[in-house]
Amino acid sequence: MKKRSDHCAKAQKYYQNGDLKNSLESLSRCIKSLTKTLRESATDKEMVRFQLARVYHFEGMVNLQLNRAKKAEQSFNKSLQFIDKIPSNDERMDLKGDILFSLSMIYVFTNRDPAEIYVQAKEAFVEAKNYESAVKVMFQQVNNEQSLQKQLEAYREIKKSSKKIKDKKIRKFYEAKAVLQEGKILHHMGDKDALNTIMKAKKMYSKLKDEKGLIDVMVEQAAMIEDLSQSEDLLIEALDLAKITGSPETMGMVLTKLGILSLKLGKFKKGKNRLLKGLKYRTEAGDKDGAAQTLLELSKITLISARENEDIQNAVNLIKQSLDLYSATGNEYGLASAHEMASTIYTSKGEYMPAVKHAKEGRKIFHRLKDKPSEARILAQLGVALDGNGDTHEVVPVFEKSIKLFSELSSLSGQAEVNYLLGLHLIKIDKIQSLKHMNNSLSIYDELRKDNSDMETMYTVVSHKIKEIEQI
Repeated sequence: MKKRSDHCAKAQKYYQNGDLKNSLESLSRCIKSLTKTLRESATDKEMVRFQLARVYHFEGMVNLQLNRAKKAEQSFNKSLQFIDKIPSNDERMDLKGDILFSLSMIYVFTNRDPAEIYVQAKEAFVEAKNYESAVKVMFQQVNNEQSLQKQLEAYREIKKSSKKIKDKKIRKFYEAKAVLQEGKILHHMGDKDALNTIMKAKKMYSKLKDEKGLIDVMVEQAAMIEDLSQSEDLLIEALDLAKITGSPETMGMVLTKLGILSLKLGKFKKGKNRLLKGLKYRTEAGDKDGAAQTLLELSKITLISARENEDIQNAVNLIKQSLDLYSATGNEYGLASAHEMASTIYTSKGEYMPAVKHAKEGRKIFHRLKDKPSEARILAQLGVALDGNGDTHEVVPVFEKSIKLFSELSSLSGQAEVNYLLGLHLIKIDKIQSLKHMNNSLSIYDELRKDNSDMETMYTVVSHKIKEIEQI
């Protein structure tokens, strides 16, 4: 028994020292020794099987760190075989939950659906009364959901499940996290309760004195406030908190948000500097998704402030880097957004064929994710690109689909914009239909300008265009 213990102890020591190769070799010897004991011993078979399940799980985790996904999966499956051969109790079900959760990482890594594995892991943790780990699995499950409504329901279920966690501080942390995520989804869905939900999360994180959570809340809150100056003040406050945490990833995220806001405020130079700093921090932190987002925003600000063709080409180079990073991380929403931006940039260059290609790719993803607001928006961009590419037969159906989605979403501004674009397209094809869509756009902008002075400009633009068409 001592030899077996020595091999297992050595494996652990090697692992702690970062020597994964020797750790695997010691684990192999440990497994051989335990297997021999199981074969020869007439007693304690349950205990040995449990030990083998633990060691195989450990072996799988080491292989996973070495990017040996196939070998890691084999180890995890062997671990499950042993755990399933012994009567269950809290300790054994807890280990089973750990093994299944580790196996789910393999599924994600190899682009397989981990949904069923998540369900089994959660059930194992619940049976073991390890509600904290069950909730952690539930958060991972949400990432696997494509529908915003299902994500919303999942976060509300997490909020209920968190109440079973005994440790008060941990329980409150997960409750706050679930409420924050619920608020984010509501905001994305355009729900009026989004801000109230976010403010609840802010109160919860304040009580916990959780700086990271507060930063996340303030960033989301800033995105909901109409007064951009107030939003900037909130983000600067969040940046000060981020400096206290010392996290380059958080610093990069807040600086990126500030860069995006600067763009909206027309502060292009300041915005670009903030984005470049954000990219530096995110790259330093190894945050590929974050770096991809910052590159996307840099491409946007470069395009808007472009004065020469060289500037537009810089925007192309930036969005290509963003697309590459999003493709590598598997972030589908980010990838679709990058395709949308690429389409916009190529349209500005007058290169309509790649503009159409990127818009179609992005639309496919948004449709698969059941993200109607984004799909409606990218369809409008696709219509513009198709028009520029001379694909006349496709333009009208695409714009009409965009208008229909904006109508289902009760987005008046979206309907007004796309009716105007469709009216422009039809000027030389069907004057009557062109005026119909232009007048639809004008009536909506007339309604919108009552509460939003920014819409006055578009009302004037559409009004003048109608007069031009009538004179043709």
